[in-house]
Amino acid sequence: MAVAQLRNPHPRSTEDTHASPPDDQTQFSIFDLARAAVRILGRDWAVKRGDWGVSATLFNESRTFLLCVDESGDLCLDYTRPSDELLPEVMPNGVAVYPGGMFFEAARATEGLFALSVRVASAVQAAVTGTSELMIEIPAPTSGDELGRAHAQYGPILIYPAGRPLICHSAEHDAPTAAERMVSYCGFTLPACGDHEAAAAEFAREWTT
Repeated sequence: MAVAQLRNPHPRSTEDTHASPPDDQTQFSIFDLARAAVRILGRDWAVKRGDWGVSATLFNESRTFLLCVDESGDLCLDYTRPSDELLPEVMPNGVAVYPGGMFFEAARATEGLFALSVRVASAVQAAVTGTSELMIEIPAPTSGDELGRAHAQYGPILIYPAGRPLICHSAEHDAPTAAERMVSYCGFTLPACGDHEAAAAEFAREWTT
């Protein structure tokens, strides 16, 4: 991803709360990308804009990652591993690992903010947990083929609005509870309330593997 493809934010602004949203899906800054990845990773993660807007830090209570573009124009995610931590064995497609972190092969802004933020979030997830599986929220697909294409692009676990009245799959409820989302693991779908989305993904994974 070349720096020239990115929209330069105000260089003297470092407050996360003052970051402006991207103009569209192909004009965004490194900070916009990091912020979108943090939204995917969840509420335990935060982001801070780097100097001059050419880098951003993603962090939680225990880990810190620096998202930047290197001298060769490659999008990189640098981090310091604990001394007893091995290099991740399983990484998302197009992510290569090196001793100081990882870089995203052939990443381009034309892929769009959402697709790139999923790749960044998946790489962070892989480094921290050893698996790159994330629950990615998408618009409700209109067909099985569309759902299949979304899985191919974003990963094995997808969630999307239920779209019609359904009951949560979980037997832990005392009474039938409305499902807010559909959870799909490689096309095997289950309705779930907000408290049981992860459980639905795990059940679907076990059923299909």
